[in-house]
Amino acid sequence: PTKILDQLIELQIDRVLSSGCASKAMDGIANLSSWNQKYGDKIQFMVAGGIDHTNVKEILEKSGLKRFHASLRKNVPSKNDIMNLGNSECIDEEKLKKLMQVFDR
Repeated sequence: PTKILDQLIELQIDRVLSSGCASKAMDGIANLSSWNQKYGDKIQFMVAGGIDHTNVKEILEKSGLKRFHASLRKNVPSKNDIMNLGNSECIDEEKLKKLMQVFDR
């Protein structure tokens, strides 16, 4: 990953979405923290991967990062009966409220 980060910086990419090479950001904290220390003045990292109200603060504190991506979505039945598209995704307002409460918002 460090070789790729070097290449992204050389290409003047300014932000990377990452879980720290893990399936969940919680498991990639060590990498995220290390990359932030090594590259944080050259490229921004946005943490992603299983972010929710139960772990966002710990992940940000341990990694030293300040940005995150959380999908906060839920499946809902499609309202388009003509094409029978199955489920759609929309924001889960309860998940969003819980996440915002973590940051006193």
